[in-house]
Amino acid sequence: MPPLSRPLRRLAYFSLATGSLYAVDHFAFSDSIQRSFRTLKAGALITLDYKINFREGAGLEDLQRIHERTAQRILDTCKKNAGLYIKFGQAIASQNHVLPPQYNDTFKVLYDSAPVVPSTDVRTLFIEEFGHPPEAVFDEFDWTPIGSASIAQVHKARLKDGTPVAVKVQKPYIKTQMNWDLACQSIVTHALEYLFDIPMTWTLDYTHRHLRLETDFRNEARNAERAARDFKGEKEFRDDVYVPKVFWEHTSGRVMTAEWIDGVPLSATEEVTKRFDATAVVGKIVDMFGFQIFKSGFIHADPHPGNFLIRPNPSNPRKPQVVLLDHGLYVEESQSMRLTYAQFWKALMLMDLPTLTRITADWGMGDVSMAATSALMRPFDPTKAAQSGTSALSKPTAKDVFEAQMKAKERARKMLVDQNKFPKELLFVGRNMTIVRGVNKGFGSPADRVSMTARWAMRGTSSSESIAFATSILSTPPTTFSWLRLYISENISLFRFELHLFTLALSFWATKVYGWLAREIFGRKVLGYEEILSEGAKLAMGREFGVVLDERAFDA
Repeated sequence: MPPLSRPLRRLAYFSLATGSLYAVDHFAFSDSIQRSFRTLKAGALITLDYKINFREGAGLEDLQRIHERTAQRILDTCKKNAGLYIKFGQAIASQNHVLPPQYNDTFKVLYDSAPVVPSTDVRTLFIEEFGHPPEAVFDEFDWTPIGSASIAQVHKARLKDGTPVAVKVQKPYIKTQMNWDLACQSIVTHALEYLFDIPMTWTLDYTHRHLRLETDFRNEARNAERAARDFKGEKEFRDDVYVPKVFWEHTSGRVMTAEWIDGVPLSATEEVTKRFDATAVVGKIVDMFGFQIFKSGFIHADPHPGNFLIRPNPSNPRKPQVVLLDHGLYVEESQSMRLTYAQFWKALMLMDLPTLTRITADWGMGDVSMAATSALMRPFDPTKAAQSGTSALSKPTAKDVFEAQMKAKERARKMLVDQNKFPKELLFVGRNMTIVRGVNKGFGSPADRVSMTARWAMRGTSSSESIAFATSILSTPPTTFSWLRLYISENISLFRFELHLFTLALSFWATKVYGWLAREIFGRKVLGYEEILSEGAKLAMGREFGVVLDERAFDA
């Protein structure tokens, strides 16, 4: 056979090298190199697109197409890469209150995009973790998962003693891909921060640490047990909230076995409303997270509807019981942070601008109004008890869109004066509140969420403030009238707080009565309470902060 020509030899060497690199990446690194290259390529294209085309003088359709292209590129990258990228995309989707409206519908499909791992891989992983296949400890094991998410999938099984259980199995490639994925995300985030001059990287270490914890199922099991203890220790949740029992003997870093619970998923809104009192269900959910945020300080950071089951209360079948699932992502507040955030909410209700200014300054924030509007998810005006609106923003021009988004960028830079002071727990606390607000809205706003949250904030401050009050009394000379002044001051503050909540309650019930009359008598559907607050927040964000949102903004 004649020797190959030089071009053919080079092609053969190139093909051999490429094939070898692909094989090493596929079998040793679970395609991490390919996934990273795909991410860096998408990041470069997005950056160039914005740098070249997002400019003053561009038409409105041109600006909209830039957002559409960007959203689609990110979505395609997340879907092709799968794994943790599904979670990254879901995190982007949860920020639809600050992203351009073109992102909203594009990213919703990610909640249904997690691929399923085949049974052979599940069996292999189980043997790696325990030294034996599932059949050794389970009398039955359904190889078809009942659900698949970004990190894991869940199988129904039955122990040898007949106990039904849910077995959560981590997807085998997650462990290998994690370091590559987090490093790649970090590179892209640093590049975007440098190119667009927007603070983005300051959250990376904190969020990456919690994401790593989420992939350790022993940590999730500990979180579940601690949450269960917290709820059992609070009388009003003892029977109404349940966390499934963990079977530690069948739990490891990548497999978690827990009690199987039959119930209606909260995402099945019509079925829940048909079988249970929606007001009781949603009210209990608002209460349980108000308790976690303002009293226990140990907070479930991903309370989306898929993480709840509703079943008849075993102690009273006429009442609903809320079953809380998926305890991988939790955040623990420091004692000072928990008390300060409770005081922040109390100050919001009292329209106490000096206290709000002091707290936001301590948090390194230079924008009180935006912080208050973001927390309440409704407009904040310290001169009024409540503010909302139902009129839509006028259709923006291309110039309006460009100027508004430039203004939003500038505001984002200035909002955080000192990133080192900002309590990063608020990243997950805000996520919790946004999702819970979306649950309430999805059921037609049966719960007066703002008032209920404020009451938990008051309960969160009550014990510390009682101690402070008693200390001040003991340190005050008995020859003065300071005791009486302190007592009156405390009660005036409480009266103002209750008066404000009473005003909110009147507004809430007036909206419900008006909605019922419009529906039952005139056959018209009107905005619910959460929708009215959202519309008002949308107007405030557009008017005050330069963030132009469409009608889907603030949806969780």
